[in-house]
Amino acid sequence: MKPFFLLVCTLLGFSFLIGCNNPIESEQELDEFERLALELSNSPQNFSGNPIDLAPIQLNSIDEWEELLKLIGSKGRYVNLDISPSTGMTDFDNPVFPNGKEFVVSLVLPASSTSIVSATAILNPLAVPTFVGFVNLASIRGENVEILGNFTFSRIPLLNIDFPAVTAIGNSAFGSAPRLASIVLSETVESIGASAFNRCDNLTSVTITGNIPQSGFSTSAFNGNLRALYYGENGGPGTYTRTVNGTVWTKL
Repeated sequence: MKPFFLLVCTLLGFSFLIGCNNPIESEQELDEFERLALELSNSPQNFSGNPIDLAPIQLNSIDEWEELLKLIGSKGRYVNLDISPSTGMTDFDNPVFPNGKEFVVSLVLPASSTSIVSATAILNPLAVPTFVGFVNLASIRGENVEILGNFTFSRIPLLNIDFPAVTAIGNSAFGSAPRLASIVLSETVESIGASAFNRCDNLTSVTITGNIPQSGFSTSAFNGNLRALYYGENGGPGTYTRTVNGTVWTKL
């Protein structure tokens, strides 16, 4: 049928023969960012409680991550974002300035990422959080992340965190996270820094599945007596609970 179609175009004297052959660019010829832009443009306006589930996206650098955030911001749609197929992003950091962060509701980090360490936090112990600007981020997962640097998610309104391979949680990594209510620390955890979960007023349940050395567990990691209870008689791995904004923990 295709040669006949081309012949008809020719006989009719059309000068745009190629246009007759392929009037609309196929989706297969669009790159990943163009497909994403088309999908977001064709999606109705939404809100943070009803984000769009995007297909996993492969990025090759932090620069592309920055461009992706800018694209999401330009379309103004709330999204659940999975960048786990991405490569070349072993040390994951967050660009400070791009718009679009406020539209990310959940995020799956690159499987290639083994650490989240802010360059500014290394130089300045009072640096802004690595994920500053993610004001609607409710869920985060990093399958192979081993190191969470200082201030990584400080003051971010997370509800769910999932880092099954983490070994080190930095100072104030989740400090002042206002909505965090329950966490499970994997058996891989070896150190928890100062104020790592301090001022998480709604945090009422902490499950510690492994044995954390005393030298690696900061006395200010949590509000209240959780650390003392963990190293006390009948402490150790288990689930510890308290009332909202309480200082007295009990082991279940």
